[in-house]
Amino acid sequence: MSSPGGPTPTRLLDLVGLENEVSECRGFQPGLIPGLFQTEAYATAVIQGGATGPLSDDEQTKVRVRLERQKAVTRDGGEALSVWMVLGEAALRQQVGGPAVLREQLLHLRARKTPRTTAQPSITCVRRH
Repeated sequence: MSSPGGPTPTRLLDLVGLENEVSECRGFQPGLIPGLFQTEAYATAVIQGGATGPLSDDEQTKVRVRLERQKAVTRDGGEALSVWMVLGEAALRQQVGGPAVLREQLLHLRARKTPRTTAQPSITCVRRH
């Protein structure tokens, strides 16, 4: 896989390769939706880091690789990656890319729910003392 600006960085290709070889992935993401569940618009906003305007070649490559990684979650024949992610409340509320991008992302996250895919929210509540 190569980008308009040159080859895809080896560390990104290594990550894609690892996810294709493992059967299970677990983790905790306190502030952002994990890359395996991101929409293109959300991934773009994360990679741009709040900047606006067209993506650089490097940023386009990062978005493309992030979306490519998601194929591990949808592999056929019972070979799909089993994913269990605990998401911090900030990941579900932080308006990365703005309200429309977050709404699309949350709907996408809900639609991604399968027997092999769990995105479990960890909600913080404040109580009176």
